[in-house]
Amino acid sequence: MSNIFTVRIIIIILTIISLSFLFTIPRISQQQTFAQTSASTSSFVTYENSNYRFKIQYPSNWEKVEFSPGIKESGRSIIVNFISPQETFSDLFREYLIIEVQDHPSNAISLDRYTSQLIDTYKKSLPRFAVIESNTSTATYTNVDHPSHKIVYSYSDSIVGKAEVMEIDIIEGNRLYSLSYHADATKYSSYLPAIEKMIKSFEPIK
Repeated sequence: MSNIFTVRIIIIILTIISLSFLFTIPRISQQQTFAQTSASTSSFVTYENSNYRFKIQYPSNWEKVEFSPGIKESGRSIIVNFISPQETFSDLFREYLIIEVQDHPSNAISLDRYTSQLIDTYKKSLPRFAVIESNTSTATYTNVDHPSHKIVYSYSDSIVGKAEVMEIDIIEGNRLYSLSYHADATKYSSYLPAIEKMIKSFEPIK
């Protein structure tokens, strides 16, 4: 089993282990509106990491899981995971936004080339991997534009069946930040407004 798929299985297992003392919503219609209601009624709080020099806002009712140094995926250090509330007692997959960081010196490959290699790696390691969207853009923080690339893709997951992921890679100085939103494909759009607000709040700090 590939390292990427193994790490993702570990992350999913950690989210399942963290399920406790949460409530059950029995109706399907309630499940469909849970994400929007949760995001709209929850206040956002700020998470700041002084070691990797960034901050981000996340819903106060989401769980924050910080990782010990040395846990990596595709050469990137996994820093923190923000996990959505459990919808029902039987909800085994909680949508999440995970942040990873790696060194990216000025003489490193371009962001487009990096993304191309990343997609090739995913094709080899993730079952039924398929690119939905891939484009280059810029991310603006403190009035400065930073190169970024957005990938949206799907793959076959052993828990939810089909998972959908949006990954934003941002270069700031000699670092590359990766923000990845992972969701059950059927719930991807439901959590997207909250995720987009989180990503928009992300900011490297000096």
